[in-house]
Amino acid sequence: MQQHSGSTIKGVVTITLMVCNVIFWCTLLFAVALLKAVIPIGAWRRWTSRGMTALEARLATEPATGSYCQGDTPTLADACLVPQCYASRRFGVDPEQFPRIRAIERACLALDAFRDASPDSQPDRDS
Repeated sequence: MQQHSGSTIKGVVTITLMVCNVIFWCTLLFAVALLKAVIPIGAWRRWTSRGMTALEARLATEPATGSYCQGDTPTLADACLVPQCYASRRFGVDPEQFPRIRAIERACLALDAFRDASPDSQPDRDS
C-alpha cells in the first residue's frame, strides 16, 4: 500500500478548497444575476453603499490593513474588492467616498494583473 506524503495531502486539500470556493462564488454570482432581474436598482444602490460603508469601517479599524486589504501584498480580498468597486460604479455608488477602499483599488490597479483582468480590458467589451 502506498503512503501519501504530507505535501500530497495538502495539495488535495488545497484543490478541494479551491473547487468549493469556485462552486460557492459561481452559485452566488448566479443568484445575484437572477436577483438583478427582480430587484429595483435603488435597492442595489442601498445594499452596495451599505456594504462599502461597512468594509470601509472594517478596513479603518483592522490593524493588518496596509496598501492592500491585508498588508502590503495583494490577497484574495483585494481580488474581490476591485470588481466590487467596478460594479458599485455601475449601480451609481462612487467608491471615491470611501478613501481606504479607493486607495486599495488604486494600488491594485497599478498592477498589470488587475488591469489586465478589468472588464474594460477584455477584447469582447462592448464599446
